[in-house]
Amino acid sequence: MKTILLISIIALMFNSAHGHVWPSGGATEQPLIAGTPVTITWDDAISSQHVRLELWDGERAVRTQIATHIRSVERRYEWTIPADLPSGNHYRFVVRDESRPSIAVYSHGFASIVRAHPITSTVASEPPVKFAIALEPQPATDRLRATWSVDGATQLEIRDVAGQLHWDQITHPQTSTIEIDTQRLPSGAYTLLLHRQDGQTVMQTFMIKR
Repeated sequence: MKTILLISIIALMFNSAHGHVWPSGGATEQPLIAGTPVTITWDDAISSQHVRLELWDGERAVRTQIATHIRSVERRYEWTIPADLPSGNHYRFVVRDESRPSIAVYSHGFASIVRAHPITSTVASEPPVKFAIALEPQPATDRLRATWSVDGATQLEIRDVAGQLHWDQITHPQTSTIEIDTQRLPSGAYTLLLHRQDGQTVMQTFMIKR
């Protein structure tokens, strides 16, 4: 697998134009979430009138076509990552010259794409209590309002896709709604976790986008 990845990287180097494509990937950036939208942008390195966009999977040496016949001067394209895309740490976004396919610009570094956390409910000795968390607006910017259908919540947390805690608050068990200040959260995907008195935990994902 390492040999295939190395050969693929070398091939990319010899067929790439000089330019920049975002998202750029890298260890300091948050992973992208399958099933959520992503904005692809690029500079003017390709002079052709039209380009096609691809996603290169360096772990499996597979290309996924994103869009074709996109005007190069637009420099921007909104795309929803397929929900069934395999998780991986070696994805790169590609902007390819449509008239000269051998010329392409790749995002710098690798981007990670992970599956969204499912909503789960567990209790020790009784059937799960059916309830849901409503979050609005979606995506959020500076404020997020959370409402849940039953009482018993004792603590709320916000974590990113890597599991890092960004916010937490103790709440009264009779409370069923809260407004959260999200101004300090960078754009990206997060999970709101609600812990109940009976030991049950429910999670709901949301996006911050500015």
